[in-house]
Amino acid sequence: MLNSEQHNAYQLTDYWVWLDRPLLNSTPRFTGSVLCFQIGQADVAWQRFAREHTIQQAAIITADNPMSKRCSPEENKQAQQQLTHYLEQQQAWAYASQHVAQRGDWPDEIGWMILGISLEEATALAKRLGQAAIVWLNRETITLHWCIESSKN
Repeated sequence: MLNSEQHNAYQLTDYWVWLDRPLLNSTPRFTGSVLCFQIGQADVAWQRFAREHTIQQAAIITADNPMSKRCSPEENKQAQQQLTHYLEQQQAWAYASQHVAQRGDWPDEIGWMILGISLEEATALAKRLGQAAIVWLNRETITLHWCIESSKN
């Protein structure tokens, strides 16, 4: 269970995505393109990108620090390698992401923005990785989607 402070930490994070760092060589590369997402904020650059490339939805997922418990860099690296391997097997169109706490009170996390994945698939993947939440993007909104029960106490 997550408490209200942990809830707020997810909300107060910048989710950076580099569109020039695709997972697979077959994924389009957009040189110099960087997006920064914030939960609950409309993002014109994302809306334009999604519209131009006929993307209906995407999810930002990490394997770092499952259930908001700090892990060693080695543990996080191993978990990220497993996530990357899974996405490669699925031939997912994904771009590298970095998640930066605005208050600087949590280590940066790395992950992937996965294009075209359904909410159900993204939630199942996050649960498999032990993650509490994902960032869910459709063409209009950027929301935090919880994958576990949470406590606001």
